[in-house]
Amino acid sequence: MQAPNLSRLKPTDRRAAEAFIDIMRRELEGSLLLLALFGSKARGDDQPDSDIDFLLVTEGDPRDLERRLINVTAAIDIEHSVLINTLVFSVDRWSDFARRRAAFWKNAERDGMLILRSPRMPEVLVTGRLGEAAPPDNRPEMSAYMASAWQALHTAESEFLQGTDYLVVANRAYYAVFYAANAILASRGLQRSKHAVVLSSFRDLYIKSGEIEAPYLRDYEEAMKRRHVSDYDLNPGINADFVRVGLEAAQRFLSRIERYLVTGGHLVE
Repeated sequence: MQAPNLSRLKPTDRRAAEAFIDIMRRELEGSLLLLALFGSKARGDDQPDSDIDFLLVTEGDPRDLERRLINVTAAIDIEHSVLINTLVFSVDRWSDFARRRAAFWKNAERDGMLILRSPRMPEVLVTGRLGEAAPPDNRPEMSAYMASAWQALHTAESEFLQGTDYLVVANRAYYAVFYAANAILASRGLQRSKHAVVLSSFRDLYIKSGEIEAPYLRDYEEAMKRRHVSDYDLNPGINADFVRVGLEAAQRFLSRIERYLVTGGHLVE
């Protein structure tokens, strides 16, 4: 992680970040082991409406720290008109990321800005210098993404059969595709969260290279389009025929991505 340099943040973001950091210094005497700025603010490619993302590692139950942070971040958000987003991991979870050199850990280590580190936090969990030659292992992330993808798809299928809420069908069918796309990106050690970036990364790395056939990009886009219409237009005319297209696209997409991951040895069938 790089040394802290908050001066490159815009004044409002910097004041908000400094207020949050000052409060977190007291947590170092408790369970907090690590505080880092990550995401677009740390990389310097943020947009005017980007969140201020902080990563925290705790010795205790992450949920305890998350509960304490709710009032802290809400007060700072209101005072400075920003949005602070916190991601809290237990030290055991973070150690697993570091040991496997997982995609999220590598991104944070490369792009993150180290703000605070307790002496109780082993340096190797921040720098990863020990065992650096070991190849990254992102199989747990791929498995988790595919499990989420199939769960979302099963929900979409169930709602479609019941015919009671086609908005849910369109939403869950798209998220099935989104999670599956993240699974295949994880096979290359990539971690993405923004919807447009996941789509463009999938297109550039797998469709343009010919590893995945072009019709699956159309399936991705069909599922996304139907989710946009159903979520944002709140169109009362959404019907079975409309959402069926996205649902069938998601079914094809997940089957193809899982076949790619199993054939490549990334997942066990």
